[in-house]
Amino acid sequence: MRTNRGTRGFSVAASLHDQRDGGGAEAGGAADEHDAAAGADAAGVVRRATDILNDRGRPLKGAKVLVLGVAYKRDVSDARESPAIEVIKLLRGKGAVVEYADPHVPVFTVNDEELRAVEPTPKRLAACDLAIIITDHRAFDYAAIIEHAPAIFDTRNATKNLDDPDNKVTKL
Repeated sequence: MRTNRGTRGFSVAASLHDQRDGGGAEAGGAADEHDAAAGADAAGVVRRATDILNDRGRPLKGAKVLVLGVAYKRDVSDARESPAIEVIKLLRGKGAVVEYADPHVPVFTVNDEELRAVEPTPKRLAACDLAIIITDHRAFDYAAIIEHAPAIFDTRNATKNLDDPDNKVTKL
């Protein structure tokens, strides 16, 4: 499994989850390991997504990106202050065609535009250029995501215990 950590100028900011919940290591609370990727700023996620696509000979402009999970955190329906909002704004601003899948958030608003969740079917996964795991919901079939998506950017370490024989997964 290929793991890329902190390369290409990827920056890390304070965890959005920690700020909202008042917890985290800085506040003396216990930081949830599943919230660790929330510290990655949106611009850094988009830079890494661009690099992943470029490494595969595909520019971000016109690329089909499937964002997996837009909820604020795992297995909840609250998308307020979600890192996915800014990631989707930036991806779309750079010309990517963005869809999202989230079993807990059927409708999501970005820039006053209402987006509707899609199902992460094998066909839809195969049709995207890049799948980005933003929220690691338990309902996602990560083995199927690895099997069918051509490239995966796992910002949550959701695929850590799964085989990736074709080196499709890039980790935060």
